[in-house]
Amino acid sequence: MGLYGRFVVPRLINLAMKQSMLSERRAALVPRAKGTVLEVGIGSGLNLPYYSDEVERLYGVDPSPQLLAMARSNARKAQLAVELVCESAERLPFADASFDCAIMTWTLCSIPHAGRALREVHRVLKPGGMLAILEFSHPQGRIMKTAYGFYSRLLLPAIGSLVSGAPGAYAYLPESIRKFPGAPELRSMMNSAGFVETRFELLTGGIAALHTGLAAGST
Repeated sequence: MGLYGRFVVPRLINLAMKQSMLSERRAALVPRAKGTVLEVGIGSGLNLPYYSDEVERLYGVDPSPQLLAMARSNARKAQLAVELVCESAERLPFADASFDCAIMTWTLCSIPHAGRALREVHRVLKPGGMLAILEFSHPQGRIMKTAYGFYSRLLLPAIGSLVSGAPGAYAYLPESIRKFPGAPELRSMMNSAGFVETRFELLTGGIAALHTGLAAGST
């Protein structure tokens, strides 16, 4: 990986994920986590300020050493025990039934084998443990689709180019989101991975969705 990929891209991702709309969703979801918690795709640690004192220990997994370096800095400010692990969600380095809860925020769409990652999360959750996912979805309605299309195809790449000085920054995101399954399909993927009581709620006109499910039985 070149210098751009090692040093510029992680900072661009961190900047993109700091948007106020995303922060509001984090603040509504993350405090629901309790016990021993796994965060898949912890990135730079933007969720850390939102965890409550009901979290006994947090394990954060991410495949990017550069983003984990940012998370390590943020973890030092957090009021909870945090362990950071550089690994892919598709091969979690934890024993079966290790966690009470798992959190994923805008992560799954960037994982090459999302179904495999969901099965791994199910494996490491205790029976009845909750998985909560905040993920991009497909906008509903003509106005929302038009507005989001303008933002994702034109504004988001333009912001990336201005910040980084590199034409094409963020250009991959709209296509990645477009190809990612919509909310009903993601719910089916969760069911196939072994989760029960799965449900989703569309947010912001369908631009994003909150998914929840419980790990069923023992693996």
